[in-house]
Amino acid sequence: PDMAGEATAGSSVGKLLEEFGLLQEDGTPISTGGGQGQRDIAADVLKVCQAALEKKGGMAMLLAHDVFCLVNRARGMALVSPEEVMQALRSCSAQGGALRLRKLGSTGALAVCLAKTSDTALDDQLVRMAR
Repeated sequence: PDMAGEATAGSSVGKLLEEFGLLQEDGTPISTGGGQGQRDIAADVLKVCQAALEKKGGMAMLLAHDVFCLVNRARGMALVSPEEVMQALRSCSAQGGALRLRKLGSTGALAVCLAKTSDTALDDQLVRMAR
């Protein structure tokens, strides 16, 4: 299922989706499979995370609760629970997966980044930004 019709490039929702890489070049939202099986949900989570993280240059992280919101927005009416999204994130971040799940600081908040993103590269980017 596609996203609701109001999610065009000119709308406020559309601007948010564009910021997260969830609009195609023609301004239409990316579409997900929307299936209810765990494999379908994992494919949708991966597609949304890769689009959003690549849009940010591949060096960003997304908080798990943001992934939940973005995935459900992309899935339209085929909503999934936070537990299903977390299971999909764990699956996509297993050994050899395209994503990496990590705990942030003492709060234990979970974030996801592309598996190809190294801590050293992130550190270098932060140092450059601080200068």
